[in-house]
Amino acid sequence: MDVQFLVLVYFVGMFVDWVFQTNWQAANKSRWVSGDNKKQSLRALLTHAVIYGAGTTLPVALLLGRAQDLGFYGLVLTALTVTHAFIDSRIPVRWVMKYVKRMRDDQIDNYAEYGFLHLGIDHRLHELVIVFLSFFV
Repeated sequence: MDVQFLVLVYFVGMFVDWVFQTNWQAANKSRWVSGDNKKQSLRALLTHAVIYGAGTTLPVALLLGRAQDLGFYGLVLTALTVTHAFIDSRIPVRWVMKYVKRMRDDQIDNYAEYGFLHLGIDHRLHELVIVFLSFFV
């Protein structure tokens, strides 16, 4: 496990995820599942994931002195972008809420009461990806 990679990706990724995500992306990125303007929602999801992936990978590669290592760069960029898009789609988050936490659909859809769970599960899944990736870089 590359602990230096793990720590850098965690902190740089958190910064990029929260600071560079627009309000429009946050509001629309997971609405495509429900059928609300799927094209717009998918665009919000994918633009956010690409910004997150590139915005995290480039600084980490530079800080680790691996900016010219195309294998490293390609692996990290692809893994972070694809998994971020999948997790932020809310598909795995909703799955955990339904099958692990045994919540009803009406509870899962109640963001006023359970939005904190969406956010918490989302971040734990992103952290699992980073930990897993740190074994392969």
